[in-house]
Amino acid sequence: WPRRRAAAAAPGEQKHVLRVREKESGTNVLLVGTMHYNPSSVKKVDKIVRSSNLSSVVVELCPGRMAALERFQPRGSTLRWLLDNEMQAAKDAAVDTKVPSVILGDSSDDEVKNRMSLVVNQTVKDLLSPTHGWKSIARDLFTVTPQLIGKRGKKLGISDLFDVDLLLGTPVSFARNLLTIFMRLPIPTTVLLMVIVALQHANDVAASVLPGVQQALPEGTGGPPLLLSSDFLGTLSTDLLIAAFAAYMLTALVLVRASVVVLLLERDAILANSIRECCKRADSSQTVVAILGMAHCNGVAKLLKDGETHKKLAKRILETE
Repeated sequence: WPRRRAAAAAPGEQKHVLRVREKESGTNVLLVGTMHYNPSSVKKVDKIVRSSNLSSVVVELCPGRMAALERFQPRGSTLRWLLDNEMQAAKDAAVDTKVPSVILGDSSDDEVKNRMSLVVNQTVKDLLSPTHGWKSIARDLFTVTPQLIGKRGKKLGISDLFDVDLLLGTPVSFARNLLTIFMRLPIPTTVLLMVIVALQHANDVAASVLPGVQQALPEGTGGPPLLLSSDFLGTLSTDLLIAAFAAYMLTALVLVRASVVVLLLERDAILANSIRECCKRADSSQTVVAILGMAHCNGVAKLLKDGETHKKLAKRILETE
């Protein structure tokens, strides 16, 4: 632990920032790991972009999402102040300091939806194939684990989440994310909240009604009908709970695998490609900065430094198309 702290405090190093050299061009790249909507990340991004000699800034958004974001909360608006974020902050700082190019380097929403559908279908097929399918699922899950955990001194890891400034901004980040979802999808969010509240009170209503039914029944009838007996309801609840838990676990596995492949591994490759293209155009004295969610930093860094890893990942993506 003391060695870790010393490394973090070394001159020229910054928290949540990976400095890598892109393999083909030799260009220096700064990968800035962020927590979305966190005030600490917003300040860090603004400072780095404004204080560096940059050829390009790559942002983890596609053109469609950035356009929607700027329509919804343009610079200087109350909504922008309320829902300030590191992606818009990076673009604004780049424009202010006349960085030659701002690249929106992520995959589009339509591409993500299409890939999620394909990988979900493939995962269901893999679950039905214990010999090859289960091995494929395990491979994807084990591939992403080292990227998320990180390695001390070389990658962003779990310990980076416990930065004081980041922790202090986490409640704001959480609230901004929820508020963003609600303001963009008000009807579905309201319906979901109503369903949750209804389910929460359903058990209380049943518990209050059943004793009344039991008391209202005439004496000598043998107690409440079978469907209202506490033994039957208890057994039914247990069976439903087990079935619901099994269905939940299978659904979670399908969604986790799809998220690992599409939202992490494949988007890592797309973001790395965007950064690589910027590196080809950069001068030797300039740096490319990429603003990414922290979960992408380790994977993108590996892809930039290791061309073979990129080729293997691209080949595997093609196999599921």
